[in-house]
Parts: sequence; structure tokens; C-alpha cells
Amino acid sequence: MLQLCEHFGHPQRNNFKIIHVAGTNGKGSVSFKTANALTEMGFKVGMFTSPHISCFRERFQIDGKLCTMEELVETCDEVFDAVIKNNFDVRFFEIVTILGLIIFRKHKCDYVVLECGLGGKLDATNVCSYPDVIVSTITSIGMDHMDVLGNSLDSIAKEKSGVIKPNVPCVLG
Repeated sequence: MLQLCEHFGHPQRNNFKIIHVAGTNGKGSVSFKTANALTEMGFKVGMFTSPHISCFRERFQIDGKLCTMEELVETCDEVFDAVIKNNFDVRFFEIVTILGLIIFRKHKCDYVVLECGLGGKLDATNVCSYPDVIVSTITSIGMDHMDVLGNSLDSIAKEKSGVIKPNVPCVLG
């Protein structure tokens, strides 16, 4: 993920303020409500969610609207070309995350609500840090992704707490 960010000029840095959302239950609701509130306040807001429900473009919203198919295809072409030319060893969610960060930079978003895909500490979205991340949020924790995060609430909570950053307020659900 760091290689992708470096290649694309660190789209997660100095472009927008980030609200980072992790947890087991409620991430989508927190992300949606936060993005809507900021949009209603007059800011340009990107929202990155995972997973999508009915359409892949749902993952990349600007002011409540899905990115266009043309924009997604163009950005995918850029990312796939870079991955192939540089032989980057990346996973699906890393590609999806960089797509979102590039799209939000292109739209010159003021804020981005960035939802973790899995966990927190090792999640591709955790490439974002202070001062760009202005608040980290952890919703309720439950027994999920135990094959990756561990088989106890303590181990799962520890992984998800990886979104907590020095000098950044954290809101817990």
C-alpha cells in the first residue's frame, strides 16, 4: 500500500481531512451519517465504504453521489498500469483503497470519511495518519474475521484499535 501511495504522490496526504472509521458493527451507519452531516454543512465530502451492497461504485461517493463509471474505469486503468509496470505485490482491497484516494483527490474533497475493510492496524486504509486524519472512530466490536483478527474480543479489539493515532481524537462506540 505504501508503494502505491508513493507512486501516486501520496493522495492520502495534504489533500483532505480524514475521518477514519473502524469496528465490527455500525461502520456503514457512522460513515453515512458523518458524510451526510459534512455535506449538509457545505463541504465537499468523499466517502469510502466497504463492502459495497449492490454496485462497486458505491465504495466511492462524493457528496452522496457515486463516482461515474468513466471516472472509475479511467482511475482503474491508471492503477492497473502502475501495478503491472512496477510489479507491485498488492491485494484487492489495497487497489480499491488507492482508487478511492485518487478519486477523492481528483474531486478536491474537503473531507473524506474512510471506512476500514478489515481490522484496522493492518488495513490498507491505515496508511493515513496525522495530521490528515482528524478523528478516528471505532464502532462496536464483535467476533468477526476471526481467521485474520484472532479468536477473542481482546485480540479483535487490539487489531481494530490500530486506527488510533497519536495527536488524533478517537471516538468509541
